[in-house]
Amino acid sequence: MNLMEILTGGVLFTLAATASLQVWSLAAAGSVRDGEQQLRLDRLDAELVGAEVRLRQLARQGEIASSCPEATVVLAERLAAVPRAAGVERQQLPTADGQLLLVQVTLPDGEIRRQRLYSPAVLGLCPVLEPALPEEGHGPR
Repeated sequence: MNLMEILTGGVLFTLAATASLQVWSLAAAGSVRDGEQQLRLDRLDAELVGAEVRLRQLARQGEIASSCPEATVVLAERLAAVPRAAGVERQQLPTADGQLLLVQVTLPDGEIRRQRLYSPAVLGLCPVLEPALPEEGHGPR
Protein backbone atom coordinates (compact mmCIF):
# COMPACT_ATOMS: atom_id res chain seq x y z
CA MET A 1 0.00 0.00 0.00
CA ASN A 2 1.29 3.38 -0.83
CA LEU A 3 0.78 6.59 1.10
CA MET A 4 -2.01 7.87 -1.18
CA GLU A 5 -4.17 4.76 -0.55
CA ILE A 6 -3.67 5.04 3.20
CA LEU A 7 -4.66 8.73 3.23
CA THR A 8 -7.72 8.09 1.02
CA GLY A 9 -8.81 5.21 3.29
CA GLY A 10 -8.37 7.38 6.37
CA VAL A 11 -10.42 10.22 4.90
CA LEU A 12 -13.22 7.82 3.86
CA PHE A 13 -13.22 6.21 7.31
CA THR A 14 -13.40 9.63 9.00
CA LEU A 15 -16.27 10.77 6.77
CA ALA A 16 -18.22 7.55 7.41
CA ALA A 17 -17.68 7.80 11.17
CA THR A 18 -18.77 11.45 11.22
CA ALA A 19 -21.92 10.72 9.23
CA SER A 20 -22.75 7.82 11.54
CA LEU A 21 -22.32 10.01 14.62
CA GLN A 22 -24.59 12.67 13.13
CA VAL A 23 -27.32 10.08 12.51
CA TRP A 24 -27.02 8.82 16.09
CA SER A 25 -27.11 12.40 17.39
CA LEU A 26 -30.29 13.20 15.44
CA ALA A 27 -31.94 10.00 16.65
CA ALA A 28 -31.06 10.77 20.27
CA ALA A 29 -32.33 14.36 19.99
CA GLY A 30 -35.60 13.11 18.47
CA SER A 31 -36.01 10.64 21.31
CA VAL A 32 -35.50 13.37 23.91
CA ARG A 33 -38.02 15.62 22.12
CA ASP A 34 -40.57 12.80 22.03
CA GLY A 35 -40.08 12.16 25.75
CA GLU A 36 -40.58 15.84 26.59
CA GLN A 37 -43.69 15.98 24.40
CA GLN A 38 -45.14 12.94 26.16
CA LEU A 39 -44.53 14.55 29.57
CA ARG A 40 -46.38 17.67 28.42
CA LEU A 41 -49.31 15.58 27.17
CA ASP A 42 -49.37 13.69 30.48
CA ARG A 43 -49.64 16.99 32.38
CA LEU A 44 -52.64 18.03 30.29
CA ASP A 45 -54.31 14.64 30.64
CA ALA A 46 -53.77 14.73 34.41
CA GLU A 47 -55.43 18.16 34.56
CA LEU A 48 -58.43 16.86 32.59
CA VAL A 49 -58.78 13.85 34.86
CA GLY A 50 -58.55 16.15 37.87
CA ALA A 51 -61.24 18.41 36.39
CA GLU A 52 -63.50 15.42 35.88
CA VAL A 53 -62.99 14.29 39.48
CA ARG A 54 -63.81 17.80 40.68
CA LEU A 55 -66.93 17.91 38.49
CA ARG A 56 -68.12 14.62 39.94
CA GLN A 57 -67.49 15.91 43.48
CA LEU A 58 -69.40 19.09 42.69
CA ALA A 59 -72.22 17.00 41.23
CA ARG A 60 -72.50 15.01 44.47
CA GLN A 61 -72.80 18.24 46.45
CA GLY A 62 -75.11 20.05 44.06
CA GLU A 63 -78.82 20.19 43.72
CA ILE A 64 -80.70 19.40 40.58
CA ALA A 65 -81.13 22.54 38.49
CA SER A 66 -84.31 23.43 36.70
CA SER A 67 -82.60 23.06 33.31
CA CYS A 68 -79.40 21.68 31.83
CA PRO A 69 -78.17 25.09 30.57
CA GLU A 70 -78.52 26.44 34.12
CA ALA A 71 -76.62 23.44 35.53
CA THR A 72 -73.91 23.89 32.91
CA VAL A 73 -73.35 27.52 33.92
CA VAL A 74 -73.21 26.58 37.61
CA LEU A 75 -70.67 23.82 36.90
CA ALA A 76 -68.53 26.21 34.83
CA GLU A 77 -68.52 28.79 37.63
CA ARG A 78 -67.70 26.25 40.33
CA LEU A 79 -64.94 24.61 38.28
CA ALA A 80 -63.43 28.05 37.55
CA ALA A 81 -63.04 28.56 41.31
CA VAL A 82 -61.03 25.34 41.68
CA PRO A 83 -57.23 25.84 41.46
CA ARG A 84 -55.50 24.31 38.46
CA ALA A 85 -52.09 22.70 38.09
CA ALA A 86 -49.09 24.97 37.73
CA GLY A 87 -48.19 25.71 34.14
CA VAL A 88 -51.57 24.64 32.74
CA GLU A 89 -54.30 26.98 31.53
CA ARG A 90 -57.88 25.75 31.84
CA GLN A 91 -61.08 27.12 30.36
CA GLN A 92 -64.57 25.89 31.06
CA LEU A 93 -67.24 27.11 28.69
CA PRO A 94 -70.82 26.06 28.08
CA THR A 95 -71.50 24.96 24.51
CA ALA A 96 -73.72 27.13 22.28
CA ASP A 97 -76.89 25.23 23.23
CA GLY A 98 -75.92 25.17 26.91
CA GLN A 99 -76.37 21.41 27.20
CA LEU A 100 -72.68 20.56 27.62
CA LEU A 101 -69.64 21.96 29.39
CA LEU A 102 -66.44 22.19 27.33
CA VAL A 103 -63.32 21.88 29.47
CA GLN A 104 -60.18 22.83 27.58
CA VAL A 105 -56.62 22.70 28.93
CA THR A 106 -53.57 24.16 27.22
CA LEU A 107 -49.95 24.78 28.02
CA PRO A 108 -48.86 28.43 28.28
CA ASP A 109 -47.21 28.34 24.85
CA GLY A 110 -50.57 27.25 23.37
CA GLU A 111 -48.88 24.57 21.30
CA ILE A 112 -50.76 21.61 22.78
CA ARG A 113 -54.44 21.55 23.71
CA ARG A 114 -56.75 18.88 25.10
CA GLN A 115 -60.49 19.20 25.57
CA ARG A 116 -63.47 17.20 26.77
CA LEU A 117 -67.21 17.67 26.89
CA TYR A 118 -69.19 16.97 30.06
CA SER A 119 -72.95 16.69 30.37
CA PRO A 120 -74.71 17.88 33.53
CA ALA A 121 -77.48 15.39 32.74
CA VAL A 122 -75.01 12.51 32.92
CA LEU A 123 -73.73 13.88 36.22
CA GLY A 124 -77.33 13.95 37.48
CA LEU A 125 -77.58 17.74 37.83
CA CYS A 126 -80.53 18.44 35.58
CA PRO A 127 -83.80 16.73 34.81
CA VAL A 128 -83.74 14.30 31.93
CA LEU A 129 -86.94 14.31 29.95
CA GLU A 130 -88.35 10.86 29.36
CA PRO A 131 -89.68 10.24 25.85
CA ALA A 132 -93.43 10.08 25.75
CA LEU A 133 -94.72 6.56 25.26
CA PRO A 134 -97.54 6.06 22.78
CA GLU A 135 -100.91 5.48 24.37
CA GLU A 136 -102.26 1.98 24.25
CA GLY A 137 -104.02 1.33 20.97
CA HIS A 138 -102.57 4.44 19.28
CA GLY A 139 -99.00 3.34 18.65
CA PRO A 140 -97.49 1.17 15.95
CA ARG A 141 -97.97 -2.56 16.32
